[in-house]
Amino acid sequence: MKRMELMLLSAGSSGLGVVASRSTDALTISDAPWSSPATGLGLENAQFEFWTGTSASETEHGLTTGSTLSSVSYSTQVLNFASGGPSGGTPVAAADVIYFIGARNTTTFNECVGLMKIAQNTGSLFGIDAAVYNIWAGNLVSSFGALTMGKLLDAVSQAVDRGLDEKVILGVCPKAYEVLNADLSAQRHFDGSYSREKLENGTQSIMLNGQMGQVEVRVMPFLRRGDAVCFPSSQLKLIGSADVGMGIPGTEGRDIFFHLQTKNAVEARSFSDLALLCLAPARLVAVTGITYA
Repeated sequence: MKRMELMLLSAGSSGLGVVASRSTDALTISDAPWSSPATGLGLENAQFEFWTGTSASETEHGLTTGSTLSSVSYSTQVLNFASGGPSGGTPVAAADVIYFIGARNTTTFNECVGLMKIAQNTGSLFGIDAAVYNIWAGNLVSSFGALTMGKLLDAVSQAVDRGLDEKVILGVCPKAYEVLNADLSAQRHFDGSYSREKLENGTQSIMLNGQMGQVEVRVMPFLRRGDAVCFPSSQLKLIGSADVGMGIPGTEGRDIFFHLQTKNAVEARSFSDLALLCLAPARLVAVTGITYA
């Protein structure tokens, strides 16, 4: 489920992170793409690949068979891999992009297009070319800078200019949410409900009224610290034949466990067949380059 959510959020755009530097098989991740602990933690023993960029025709670095993640040092933004991983083959270098193994190859991406990619689309998407039909292009606000609610609402206005006229969800990472929460709390005025015995401040959710209607600010744990995304949920659909499950559709009642040939053990496999479809990319906004003091 975690890999599925990461795919639906960022696949086809910029991978899972960007390498800032390498020390043998330990990779320091660039600050801007670094997300909450939710992205890296719990992925020990997962396998990853490293590519020179985000376009389809790039060069793979590190072990071509995949590098196994050993541990995550969140406070220092370091991913530690098994010996010979990032340092093997053509060694991983700064600016290389991290992907799950098999997520892409030298000619194409092997995952569906994620939300961040859809929101900033400029080319062919779902068989329609935004260069021909401008309404199919998304909206990108780059080099955003310091985070304020006013600047975020101004970013949302780009979609309003292109037809957005309904409630939207504004997804931010946990760090960004607390910045917005503190900003709003600082503007609070105390009234007759004030009690000297107990002070309550802050909010679990933020709802604003924008020019097109309500803007609901939600935390998206896997969103990068430098990113935010605005979208109307009515314009997004999950398509395909099956959600994530421990079995293959049409085989209900059959054993989902498989005996291993080399060990006295069994393994279970999950299955899914789905993708994210957007009906109106012009009503989405991607924000990149958010900075924190």
